[in-house]
Amino acid sequence: MRISITFPKRMIAMSGLVLGAAIALSSLGVVRAERFQPDKSKTYSCSGGYACLEAKSSGSSTIGLFAAVNGGSSNEAVYGQANLGVGVLGNASNGYGVSGEGALAGVFGEATNVGTSTTPGVYGYTTTDGAGTIGANLGGGIGIYGVSVSTYGVEGYSNSGPGVYGDGGYGLLAEATSVGYGPAIYAIGDGPSTSLFFAWNASTGKECAIDYNANMVCSGQIIGGGGVLARHHSSNGQRVLAYASESASATMEDVGEARLLNGVANVMIPSDFASVIDRNSNYYVFLTPLGETRGLYVSMKTAGGFQVRENDRGRTSVAFDYRIVARPIDASADRLPAAPRMHRPVLTAHRGPLALPQLPKLAH
Repeated sequence: MRISITFPKRMIAMSGLVLGAAIALSSLGVVRAERFQPDKSKTYSCSGGYACLEAKSSGSSTIGLFAAVNGGSSNEAVYGQANLGVGVLGNASNGYGVSGEGALAGVFGEATNVGTSTTPGVYGYTTTDGAGTIGANLGGGIGIYGVSVSTYGVEGYSNSGPGVYGDGGYGLLAEATSVGYGPAIYAIGDGPSTSLFFAWNASTGKECAIDYNANMVCSGQIIGGGGVLARHHSSNGQRVLAYASESASATMEDVGEARLLNGVANVMIPSDFASVIDRNSNYYVFLTPLGETRGLYVSMKTAGGFQVRENDRGRTSVAFDYRIVARPIDASADRLPAAPRMHRPVLTAHRGPLALPQLPKLAH
């Protein structure tokens, strides 16, 4: 889902009641809300036009509208509600479009037109390289918190950059608390060559990726706790899991078939396999004759191949299978190395839904 909302650069004239001199704008500073004493028996409302209340400032350090509430436990300095439009719209060419500060919520937005999923509770955009929406919490809480009953709690979209960017103690923390099969992180690639996942450590240069065909490629090792499993399809279409063999050291294997002539065979190691193994290290050859013999043995091994003979100087001509086990050329010589310790992060983010503010409904 991509949200596309276009706002005019210049607000048009309001219908309804317009405040003229009720709000004083000053180019020397902000007129505090305490100096403005409105008639509390009145509610400014309108049923048509663009906005019920419009405030503009052309000064370099002034604010178009400033409101403050000093008392009460659940009062709102500014509250806007629109069934089909925007509750509060702020536009600034240099500063913040909307800035809010409060003990319960800095900015709270609510969209009441149920069934129209394209209208956000809070919408922020900028025409410069700044941030469309900023949420900051200096008291140790959450900067931005999004809640949804049936769709996305927070959605981010960008034409060329990241849709959502996180930076801090954790770049991104995801938690799925609902009962069911909902994943903590769900990734979708729309294009035929769009990768599903990519992670990179700028300090070590190591990376790990899942490509568009769901192939996982990592420059480091993949370490599991219960063996490596591979998924396959059986002849009847059933999906099954196969276990990979384990070894005390890094090995690579190849199999083939050769034939004895008069009791001897010279077998060359295939060039593709030879290019990926350490030919300066020892390798192992296992033989299985495909006929009656006095027994076979490896009489000689070189970097390029090996020789097979029949026991007791036999002169049988028979085919045999072989299996070569060697060390990969880029593998270390470690044998059963110590497993790295898992560094599980200490979760500091809020777990579970927040208590949302119960804001009053404005009269229409």
